[in-house]
Amino acid sequence: MIDDIKIKVGALVTNQVGDKALFIKEKIKKKDRPLWNIIQGTYGDRENETILEATIRECKEEALVNVEVKNFLGAYISSDETKFRALFAFLVEATEGKPAIPRKEDQDLRQESIIEVKWFTREEIASIPKEEFISSRSFAIVHQWLRNESYPLAMYKQIPFD
Repeated sequence: MIDDIKIKVGALVTNQVGDKALFIKEKIKKKDRPLWNIIQGTYGDRENETILEATIRECKEEALVNVEVKNFLGAYISSDETKFRALFAFLVEATEGKPAIPRKEDQDLRQESIIEVKWFTREEIASIPKEEFISSRSFAIVHQWLRNESYPLAMYKQIPFD
């Protein structure tokens, strides 16, 4: 029986030219070492926050950059006997701020362990082995971007409950 359900947001951050992507290197409990990841976070832990607002907030928290959401990269669903994850991924453009590692105190409050923030060219990204990414979901999103596959932001809709 599925009893652990989470909705996540993901942001593939690009520079203004669109030829580089920003990754974070972080350690999570279920992995033995820090690995590369796109910016991700949980949706629904802030009152009245939309998924797009959560995506923008996560970029500020995890890489200290302000972003503008440009396109929708899709919904990525993972589940097993007890867990269900739905990740809504967006292509975002860095608009302000110099990417940096958040303060340790701030990371501790959010139970994060980010050790590096780095821009990569498309060629560099293509050469990173799948095993160096934190999840197959992150790897799939990154490679979708490498293939220039994204959808108009209008594909995503958030409406109030009636």
